[in-house]
Amino acid sequence: MTWVIPEATAYGGILLNSGGQVLLREPANHYDGYVWTFAKTRPQGDEKPEQTARRGVRGEVGHDAKVIGVLPGVYRGGTTTNAYFLMISDHGHGSASQETQSIRWASYEEARVLIKMTTNHVGRQRDLQILEATQRWLEVNYKGVIAFEQRGSSGWAIKGDWMTEEMPDRFVTLPLDFYLGPKDAEAIRKGYIPSAMEEKWFSYFVDNKLYQHRSWTGFLIDRISFVEERGGLRAVQADVNRQREQYSQTDDAEDVARIELMVRELAVQNRSFDTD
Repeated sequence: MTWVIPEATAYGGILLNSGGQVLLREPANHYDGYVWTFAKTRPQGDEKPEQTARRGVRGEVGHDAKVIGVLPGVYRGGTTTNAYFLMISDHGHGSASQETQSIRWASYEEARVLIKMTTNHVGRQRDLQILEATQRWLEVNYKGVIAFEQRGSSGWAIKGDWMTEEMPDRFVTLPLDFYLGPKDAEAIRKGYIPSAMEEKWFSYFVDNKLYQHRSWTGFLIDRISFVEERGGLRAVQADVNRQREQYSQTDDAEDVARIELMVRELAVQNRSFDTD
C-alpha cells in the first residue's frame, strides 16, 4: 500500500482511537519548549514517508502502528515542514526513546489543554492545528476506525466481520447475465475484508448472494443473486440501493456495468491472494 502524502522535511504519525483520544508525547526536559506534542522525525536514506513516520512513532512513543489515513495539509514548525499519517496502534508497544519523558492518551479536550502548555509559540500553534484537523477527520471516519480496531483484515468474510446495515426500503431490482467459472466462483465466495481505509468496499457471500457494503458507513449498496451453473455461478439479478442519502447513483445501466466489473475484479483479486 502506497499512501499519497504531501512532501515535507519530516513525517509523523497521529495515533488515535475510536474513543476520541489521541496519543501525545512529553519530550524529555521539555526540549525546545515542547511540553506535549506528536511523534515525528526526519527521513533517513531512501526511506519512504510511511517508513519514516512509523519509525518516528515506534521510537518516540513506543508503538508499532498501522497507517489508516493521511492528515490533509502540511504543518510548519520552527525548523521543519511536517506531514502526518493517521494511525492506530497494533496493540503491541515497547519502550519509547530517551527523548520522550512520558506518553499519554488524551481526549481532544484534554489534548488541547496539554498542548497549550507548550511555550514554543510556533510549535504550539502547529500542534493545535494538527489536533483540530485530526478531530475533523475522525468525525467523518470514526465508523471505519471502529471496524479496523475490531477486525482488521483476516481470511474469508462473514457478515459479522464488519459493520453492516440492511437494504433500505428504496431499491431497484436490475437483471444481470454474466457467468463465473468454477475458480472465479470459489474466489468471490470469500468476499472481501478491507485491509486499508481507502478500500471502500466490504463484501460477503451467503446463500448464493453477494452483499456489497460501503466500508466507511456499512450501507448495503448491492445484493447480487446467483444461480449455480456448470460448476460455476451465473449472476441473474441485483437489488441496488436507491436511498439518495446512502447512494447517489441513479443510472441503472451504469450500475449493471459497475456490478459486473466489481464482481470480476473481486474474483481476480482473491485468486491472486491464493498464489502469493
